[in-house]
Amino acid sequence: MTEAEVVSAMNLWALIASVGSIILACLAIALSVVFYRMANSITESTREAANKIGSGVEQMKNLMDTLYRDTFSLHKDTYSVLLNHVFTDNSVELSKSVETGIKR
Repeated sequence: MTEAEVVSAMNLWALIASVGSIILACLAIALSVVFYRMANSITESTREAANKIGSGVEQMKNLMDTLYRDTFSLHKDTYSVLLNHVFTDNSVELSKSVETGIKR
């Protein structure tokens, strides 16, 4: 092989390597676009799930507030009936004192 043929062969290999690197670069760009779109769709579904969780938490909070209110109302009524049953003489005075004590 002459020197010109060696240079020509090296130029050919350099050309093949540069074309290969351009193809790999285009493939990398295409994959980055695909991954970006997939990430956006996953982000949207995560956002929807977070909104559903938020509304569920709000419903649970309202339910717990209602249960809390009902429990203390039941406790107040039971305590009042118990005092009326135990102390029948002063039932009016005791029930008034119980109501004012619980409202505080």
